[in-house]
Amino acid sequence: MLEHESYGNTCTCPPIGPLFYTEPELKTAGWRERLAVEDLICFDEWGNMDREGNEGLYQELSNIDSTI
Repeated sequence: MLEHESYGNTCTCPPIGPLFYTEPELKTAGWRERLAVEDLICFDEWGNMDREGNEGLYQELSNIDSTI
């Protein structure tokens, strides 16, 4: 038990910069070009990008990536 009454305190600070950026910060900084999502998917182990039998998955990934 505390000897004195305890009250929680909060501190509100105004945000620094915009809350939502129009582009990713790393892109704005010139970090690197965006990689295609379908080029980042591997099967069973890193680097195994065998697309055989997974054409539907890659098509869906391509569709999603084009909307981002």
